[in-house]
Amino acid sequence: KSTSYHAPTVLSNSASGKLVQTFSDGSKVDYSNTANGYVMVKYAGSYSNIRVQITTPSGSKPVYPIFSRNWEALPLTTGNGTYSISVLGNNGGTSYSVVGKVDVKVSLSYSTVAFSRPNIFCNYNSSTSCVKYAAELTRGRDTEMAKIEAIYNYVVGHFKYDYGKASSVASSAYVPNLNSVWSSKSGICFDYASTMAAMLRTQGLPTKVCVGYVNGNTYHAWISVYVKGKGWVNNIIQFNGNSWKLMDPTFASTGGNKYDWSTKGSYSALYYY
Repeated sequence: KSTSYHAPTVLSNSASGKLVQTFSDGSKVDYSNTANGYVMVKYAGSYSNIRVQITTPSGSKPVYPIFSRNWEALPLTTGNGTYSISVLGNNGGTSYSVVGKVDVKVSLSYSTVAFSRPNIFCNYNSSTSCVKYAAELTRGRDTEMAKIEAIYNYVVGHFKYDYGKASSVASSAYVPNLNSVWSSKSGICFDYASTMAAMLRTQGLPTKVCVGYVNGNTYHAWISVYVKGKGWVNNIIQFNGNSWKLMDPTFASTGGNKYDWSTKGSYSALYYY
């Protein structure tokens, strides 16, 4: 039996300063590394409630909450084309003012690059607990499918759904903290998906954190993983003759039959992170 150790592969993000748009309040968008599937945003103005909206080539408009005055990595997730990046300040309620906007033409170095590295919603480094554990968990598992099976089953078997957090958190202003989630072994669907994505990405498996609706009106997060020779796995994965149709660690850990989610209803993804 193999005893090989698969050290985490952690791709870093940086604001290299080669291509930067600076707005009147000092806020910046660094788009030097769009080929690697991300831009960096740093807010420097007086608003206390900040959002960044990215209008993608596909027409989707994901929104990212900004809580710090540090550089934050935001993913470019719908392929090549022009992305419009708007920094918005909240005036109260649902009213926002545009701090600044920049249009960026993107040509990715490879199609899965945005889903192979950290970003604001799947934020990790080589010291992140789940990343380190994924390397131990996949020791001796030398195929992509074996790694997926080990990581998926661990998250499903050891995490508990936090119903209290689910009822209190605002989905539009929530960013998973992977170390906190790992320490408590509990969280909401976004926590499950982001944790598993970090574990898989650092084991060489590009992974989408998918956010959208299940059963038509339940806001939810799940994952999709890229397997060489197969592409994005959005349907059936088989292990030892068993299969599941969507990689949904939240539903699997809350008591259902983890091998077939077709009975759980339809999934409709709005955004990928």
